[in-house]
Amino acid sequence: MDVSEIGQRVAEYRQRAGYTQQELADEAEIERTALAKMEKGQRRVGALELAALARVLNARMDWFVQPAPESVVAYRSALAPDAPTSAIDHLVESLARNVDFVAEYRPKRFTALAGQERALRSRNEAEHLAGDVRGWTGIDPDEPITGFAEVAAGLGAMTFCLELGPDAPEGASAQASSGGIAVVNGTLKVGRRRLVAAHELGHLITRDGYRIDWRVDSPDADIAESRLDQFARALLLPQRAVLDMFRVKRGGGMREAAIRTASEYQVDMATLARRLLDLGAVSVQEATDIRAIRTTQSDIVEFDLVVRDDLHPPSAPRPYQKAVLDMYRADTITASRAVGLLVGTLAESDLPDRPRLPEAAGWSVL
Repeated sequence: MDVSEIGQRVAEYRQRAGYTQQELADEAEIERTALAKMEKGQRRVGALELAALARVLNARMDWFVQPAPESVVAYRSALAPDAPTSAIDHLVESLARNVDFVAEYRPKRFTALAGQERALRSRNEAEHLAGDVRGWTGIDPDEPITGFAEVAAGLGAMTFCLELGPDAPEGASAQASSGGIAVVNGTLKVGRRRLVAAHELGHLITRDGYRIDWRVDSPDADIAESRLDQFARALLLPQRAVLDMFRVKRGGGMREAAIRTASEYQVDMATLARRLLDLGAVSVQEATDIRAIRTTQSDIVEFDLVVRDDLHPPSAPRPYQKAVLDMYRADTITASRAVGLLVGTLAESDLPDRPRLPEAAGWSVL
């Protein structure tokens, strides 16, 4: 790669991180004029300088010499030149690069991305796709999906749940060389996290490129997003079982039926209300009433509910975590690199002991 391409990437990362040339130069302890020449391709970037820039910009040195995943590049190319980018954009690129890096060394831990490029042209197609996904993963057509990240990983979609804050997007997804990655905002409550994760899975298995979703299941969503919302609800709330359970439990009142059904299938009340309305099981007013229901501690006791907490942040898919630990045990990566790849799910003190090597053995770590 020539100096101009490296310089362009330095400029790109600087702009997306919100630094002026002077601010980045000060932080990296580089002369501003030198940084300006680097970005214009008029001066080579030394290894120590590149390391300093990577540290300040929260990037890895290899990111400046290797292209971002194609889906990320395509997404950014479609943006207007002055369009703002969000922190989740940087996060998606980082995770996609990390997953590809780990998959290169431990490919047997990863599964090819399921599905194919397809547009969901109708509600029926969204319903059928949800049934197909359950079939691909071997999940009973009527049973709740538990451990969503592991189910998605079995379809080649690595799902991470990280605290992004209340003002950040709800989720994002992108195709990587090794499959697909999805990010769910861990600030959301568990039912909402699962809906967002299912929506992002829909993006990935239909090969919908790179998407950032500020609000899933919005009434203002376009047709394509609405179909993916339908898919997500159908995946989490299978028609026959949900209707049967809601109708049986409704004998104890609509509130109890809603609480029991939402708890069993680990969804929020808004998702349940929309699904029941889609299926013609409730009226518009009843759906509105269900959305307003809040499960209390006394409900948990009286109805003997089992409280589950799926996609608790920070979380990473188990196959990915195991692959990182494989690399650490094999001395392929350092402890600090392993912790970075594990995105806060394990601390350095949590890492396993590594086998002792002969003193004469040479180590090669990344």
